[in-house]
Amino acid sequence: MSKRDIFHKCPYCGEWHDAVAVMDDKQPRKIRTGDFSFCIDCGEFAVFDHAADGLTRKPTVLETVEIVNDASMQTLKAAWKMTITEEGK
Repeated sequence: MSKRDIFHKCPYCGEWHDAVAVMDDKQPRKIRTGDFSFCIDCGEFAVFDHAADGLTRKPTVLETVEIVNDASMQTLKAAWKMTITEEGK
């Protein structure tokens, strides 16, 4: 995993984030259009799109199907939910 400084806005809750962690890279790389993002504030997945306002957009129907069927993404969301529950949010 590697950290990248990249200022982007969640298209769901509007929170601005200043970094991302690339989870599956073997070699450090730049964020590409089509990469997924997970908002630690609201728990939603977004898609990086260099043409989008705030650099991310809501997923399309096909991208949503990919998110729902990806075990790693669902594990991440479940872990986030447990953390939020423990913190009393």
